[in-house]
Amino acid sequence: MNSLKSILCFYAFLFLIGCTEVYFTESQPQGKKYLEEIPPDMQGWFVDPNGNDSVHIRTRGFDFPDETATLSDSIVLTKWKDFYFLNIRDNSKGLWEVYMIQKVNAFEIQVSSIDGEKKNNIDRLKKYTTVTSQLKSDGEIDYYLVNPSSKEFKSLVKDGFFDSQITYRKVN
Repeated sequence: MNSLKSILCFYAFLFLIGCTEVYFTESQPQGKKYLEEIPPDMQGWFVDPNGNDSVHIRTRGFDFPDETATLSDSIVLTKWKDFYFLNIRDNSKGLWEVYMIQKVNAFEIQVSSIDGEKKNNIDRLKKYTTVTSQLKSDGEIDYYLVNPSSKEFKSLVKDGFFDSQITYRKVN
């Protein structure tokens, strides 16, 4: 599971998305039932814009070139409106990373996250919910911790906080 987190962060890094994580204390959106399967229209082989990386989305999981991840108690998928949320628990911290997945059209999905590297994102985020900076031993910011209410989280989605995006194109 931590490998999946590393892979997603690596992909994000490749597309100049920062890796100062924004963690949530609960899976998001709170109170939503976990999906047992990934919807058929979201399944298939997808490649990144450069054709360098791929992901195979299956009924109950994901296959990356070097890793397989299956929906479980630490990798959960929820849905709100037209958005899917992939929640990945970092078991060492007991916290959740949240990725928003949206179907762009029949051939593309967009994976988005909140970019903790953008100072203005964090400043804006503080206007919606409590944000706590977690520091490394050297005093640098390790990650940000948020615990939005259900209403606050929905406002974060509506107001474009999930702004670090990678679009994957379906190849089969």
